[in-house]
Amino acid sequence: MAREKTAESIKAFKRFVQEHPELVKGVKEQDKTWNDIFEEWVLFGEDHEIWETYGIETKSEKSSSGDGFKKILSFINDIDTNNLQERLELLNGALNNIQDLIVQFQPKKDTGLMRQSYISQPTQGYQTQSQTYENQPYMYKRD
Repeated sequence: MAREKTAESIKAFKRFVQEHPELVKGVKEQDKTWNDIFEEWVLFGEDHEIWETYGIETKSEKSSSGDGFKKILSFINDIDTNNLQERLELLNGALNNIQDLIVQFQPKKDTGLMRQSYISQPTQGYQTQSQTYENQPYMYKRD
């Protein structure tokens, strides 16, 4: 299924390049790879203003209306929602991993209630094992 979509998009990109031969000249002048051009084509579509840098006249140039609202709507319509969704999911996963790392390395907040109870009680000359281990968490007990 994914290969079929990829093959269809490659064929559509080839048609786009054949319809606009000035793109070849623009690519050579700007030292870009065809992979870069294909990615721009996938992200922005055929009618985006980016193609003007390659000498291609876009539909927005053909229609001389300077209405900003129409430009915004055409930009929104040109966005590939599946590609955008995949990228947002990747970004969300990366942010979750970073958040987990931060939480893992943050010191735990001590409320101080345990320490206050030991300070307020007078010592009776000895401490139980549980008190010793709570006050000194890295102390090893004997076998």
